[in-house]
Amino acid sequence: MAAGGVTIEYSSEGESIAVVSKDGVITPKALGKATITIKFTYSYGKVKVVTKDIVVKQKR
Repeated sequence: MAAGGVTIEYSSEGESIAVVSKDGVITPKALGKATITIKFTYSYGKVKVVTKDIVVKQKR
């Protein structure tokens, strides 16, 4: 996904727990922990990576 000179890429480490679409929508698959990574690549070459651990819990 590109926005204003920035390319944004999403990925999930733990795809058996949660997957993330190319648009950043997270879909739970099973109970557990997963790490979502967002990579920003700016048009001038700078790259920033952000990670977030998520926990998929049973619905109450």
